[in-house]
Amino acid sequence: GVDLVFHVVDVGMVMSFGTLQEILKGEPGEHYYAVRNIYERLKLRYGDDCGLTFDSKEGKGTKVTVRITLENC
Repeated sequence: GVDLVFHVVDVGMVMSFGTLQEILKGEPGEHYYAVRNIYERLKLRYGDDCGLTFDSKEGKGTKVTVRITLENC
């Protein structure tokens, strides 16, 4: 299949591994509900190979990749 891939980059923000885990687990009381909701909806609609991935490196920022398999559209 063909994948549609978007990269969203924030060169000013570095996300710790712990913060990423909080987002993906949907820890209660945290402020990451929108990201978690997008993550879950992409998985439900387009399958487990699709969704969000995060790459965060100090001095370079954070990159979020959104992947959608077009054959599932």
